[in-house]
Amino acid sequence: MNFVNVNAQGLTENSDDHNVKTLELAEAHLSETGENLSDFIKEKETNINTEDVKHFFEKQEEVSPESLQALQDKVEKETTLLKKIGKSDEEIADSLIEKEYNIDEKKVTLYKNGMYSIEESNPSSEEESNENPDIQSFSSLAKSSKKSVPGSNTKSYYSIANIKLFTVSVSAKFYYNGAKAWYRSGLDGYSKRGTLSVWQVTNFKTARESDGTSYVATASGNFSYGFSYKGVGINIKEVYIKHEVRCTKNGNIKKGYVFR
Repeated sequence: MNFVNVNAQGLTENSDDHNVKTLELAEAHLSETGENLSDFIKEKETNINTEDVKHFFEKQEEVSPESLQALQDKVEKETTLLKKIGKSDEEIADSLIEKEYNIDEKKVTLYKNGMYSIEESNPSSEEESNENPDIQSFSSLAKSSKKSVPGSNTKSYYSIANIKLFTVSVSAKFYYNGAKAWYRSGLDGYSKRGTLSVWQVTNFKTARESDGTSYVATASGNFSYGFSYKGVGINIKEVYIKHEVRCTKNGNIKKGYVFR
């Protein structure tokens, strides 16, 4: 009778090989998803909106729970390393982007951790903004006059497994006069749960401050969450997200994000 000796080292090596293979398959799936999305957007050209993007992800090949977890684990390790070597929040956020598109004047972002996000609009804010004159020409605005403009920055985050995770938003109204912008009223920020089984937000806060001649409102927090996919739990230890809405001295509204 022949016996096969199995030692702890052999088991570890097999496990490591399996983990490496799982990650390779996960990254290949993510890359293919990004390429497919690029082709989809190119094919649609201008006749596309963010709802089409959601339908695109619904029709993609299913990803395994192990692949999703492998992507999450790798990004967590890389983010920790980037923090240690002193990279800024903006640099870390940029490093996590797989693909990014502008669709119907909204950003759609595919992340390396197996998530994607879609900017959402605030209809009431857009309607009020459109009632203003061309804000691009206010450099010649009399310095003694002032005008008001609302701004908002809302984005929903999803897993590529087609599960809505959460929504984060910040909004405020600003004054501007061609020389500077300042706060008017209505600072508001919120985070809203998607279809999750586990959910926790810590240190969520809204803030506002002047930044040179601009004025900025922000909402930020640490998100720890998980969800069940095909009967397997996917756990994300923590993601820091910050949304920024900025009003320039001429009344231009700009959006910024930190995701790490």
